[in-house]
Amino acid sequence: MDKKLIKKTYAARGLLDWQMALNVAGAIIRICFTGGSMGSNGVIPAKYTTDNPAMQAIIEKTRSFTSGKIYIYSSETLSVEKEKPEPPVIKDVKGKH
Repeated sequence: MDKKLIKKTYAARGLLDWQMALNVAGAIIRICFTGGSMGSNGVIPAKYTTDNPAMQAIIEKTRSFTSGKIYIYSSETLSVEKEKPEPPVIKDVKGKH
């Protein structure tokens, strides 16, 4: 049975690069939005991509996300096969007498 993951790309509205620092359970988590540009075709926002459900939940609970400063730019469903354990290797060990 395959496990489904969702890879989400978040964008930071109006920003070309941005490092967001969040305090999560006493630890500081830094999320780096990069790759934004500005040109004759307009502004391409800085982006951050993750398939980690915990990171997605953290981002989507921030004030920046609920206010619309961060938004979901794209998402893609990934199918991940469960790793099957390798069968044990049995070695023929002959003892010395």
